[in-house]
Amino acid sequence: MKEGFVRTQYGRIHYVEHGTGKPLLLAHSGGASIHEFDHNYEHLSTRFRTISWDLLGHGDSDALTQHMSVRDHALTAIALLDHLGIASASIAGCSIGGILAVELGANFADRIDQSIIVDMQLRPRQWWIDNFLMIESMFTDVTQSFDTVAPRFRALTDETFQRWNIDRAKAGAHSMMDVIWAVRDYDLMSAITQVKAPALTILGENGPSIDCFEDFQRLMPGGQVITLPHCGHFPMIDDPMAFNTALIDFLDTIKE
Repeated sequence: MKEGFVRTQYGRIHYVEHGTGKPLLLAHSGGASIHEFDHNYEHLSTRFRTISWDLLGHGDSDALTQHMSVRDHALTAIALLDHLGIASASIAGCSIGGILAVELGANFADRIDQSIIVDMQLRPRQWWIDNFLMIESMFTDVTQSFDTVAPRFRALTDETFQRWNIDRAKAGAHSMMDVIWAVRDYDLMSAITQVKAPALTILGENGPSIDCFEDFQRLMPGGQVITLPHCGHFPMIDDPMAFNTALIDFLDTIKE
């Protein structure tokens, strides 16, 4: 494992990388950190050079000093690639990380080989407006109880629960809501039709995005959409082997 920090125009970001081979960026969800993929690094790093980073305002990256748009977060990923001397990479992102996979695949196609979108809420802007009070209550309740978190996972362990609250505490309500505002202001429904990189969408069978299945097929007719049985919003944690296999099978479809 290699760990470090990269200075960007927005602040310093923290990253870790494992393994060697074709570069694979891993982008975590809002309120989480690089630890969201702790169950995946060992397997994926036998095939790829995995690189994950803490979004600004999250994990061990710098605190926010200004609002960050989806484009701003994508530019920090490009700065990370530049720092590491990587001309192009694939990206897999969960939830808000999936929106970064869309933005990078649509507007930085020369740097992105493949985009893997993991249980992303494919919703129009009005949906975010209509559901904003519910979303605010979710992300401003920073430290949550085991019973509150458990329904979001197949089988919540004490270790995953502890990491959940550590990461949310490190981010804080303001940073988590700043990411939500970035998503609310982002024209996702248009951007996803512009993704130029080969794309795979992975949805948890029991996750909150499963009802978007047909929308993914309609808006990304050239992409693949699959579901992982008995998984929720975080299939990389619920079923690491099935998740890793899906990524490897897809990434292997395009040879360097």
